Amino acid sequence: MNANPVQPAILTAGLRKSFGTNVVLAGLDLDVPRGTVFSLLGATGPGRPPPSRSSPR
Repeated sequence: MNANPVQPAILTAGLRKSFGTNVVLAGLDLDVPRGTVFSLLGATGPGRPPPSRSSPR
C-alpha cells in the first residue's frame, strides 16, 4: 500500500489576477491530477495572437 498520495500536476487555491483595477480572474481553484489533459480557454480562445502577429517583422 502506498502511503504517499500522488501530488497533482496543477494545484491552485483562490488564484487572482488583475491589471490595475480591472480584475480578470478571481477565486480560481484547480486540482488537476498528473496524466490529465487540461486546457483553459479565455474569451479569445487559447490566448495566442493571430498568425499575422506571431511572425517576426
